[in-house]
Amino acid sequence: MIDRDRPGYTYQHVADHLRDRVLVGDLSKRRRLPSQPKLALEYEVSVHTVRRAVAVLQAEGVVEVVHARGMFGPEVRRHGE
Repeated sequence: MIDRDRPGYTYQHVADHLRDRVLVGDLSKRRRLPSQPKLALEYEVSVHTVRRAVAVLQAEGVVEVVHARGMFGPEVRRHGE
């Protein structure tokens, strides 16, 4: 979970935690990730905070958001593709 006593913005803490979960495989790559409302409940933050965190991860290429389909981890590319 996120440390609310850590300095900085809550959305950045959520983004950091989600990024780690995707990169270690806790949230599977190329599979749909939990919805933003579910993540908001899990992290005990507002949906707006989750949206900001997702926007950070989307800009970094960590997740892809597909309108009306959901949020997905990045495609795993093999060397040379």
